[in-house]
Amino acid sequence: MEVTPTNTTETPAPAPGSNRATLTGDLESFLLLLVTQLKHQDPLSPLDSNEFAAQLAQFATVEQAIQTNKNLTDLIGISKAGQAAAAVSYLGKTIEAEGDTVPLIDGKAEYAYTLPSIATTVTLAIANDQGRVVFSTTGETATGRHSFVWEGVDNQGIEVAPGIYRLLVGAVDSEGDQIPAETRIVGRVDGADTSGDTINLLLGEVSVPLDNVLSVKEPKTEQSNP
Repeated sequence: MEVTPTNTTETPAPAPGSNRATLTGDLESFLLLLVTQLKHQDPLSPLDSNEFAAQLAQFATVEQAIQTNKNLTDLIGISKAGQAAAAVSYLGKTIEAEGDTVPLIDGKAEYAYTLPSIATTVTLAIANDQGRVVFSTTGETATGRHSFVWEGVDNQGIEVAPGIYRLLVGAVDSEGDQIPAETRIVGRVDGADTSGDTINLLLGEVSVPLDNVLSVKEPKTEQSNP
């Protein structure tokens, strides 16, 4: 699942409240029409009872739809508030999440990848935000999860510029076929974004959807000698 930088914009979905306003307007129009019809009906030919019952049923349906929409809006608000509170609890902690892009912080970027089967060769490449590969090396080939920490240098050992960098994993089996590798990112949460429809944790310039988080750890504390 893709992890996007924080400057990515999202198109907001229509708010449930706007639908409720539309339904309310429809109900008011319906009531006005019904009252007007009753006031101006011909006394010698009153409104048919079956037709009147059908109109009352329509009224009840619209009223129920308004209440349902209001309840949905309230539930969404409660759910989002709970997610926002959960996001705040991640601040300062180290998470592992689905994704492949992290910021280079203090000359280090930490990733992980998993292999569903044994590979003959594994190539790990680091690409910058322009898509250019700045570093490559070989990786572990066994089945399962593997950690990889990049020290922020290119293949000549020269430090690269700060920014966000993506891990690319190429794994091949003994038959020469590609093995699908799942990439993960590891980093310290230093912020949370609750402004959109989804709650995102911030790792520097990288935004991680809360649903992408796989594990969380407390920050390591240094023990002082007595």
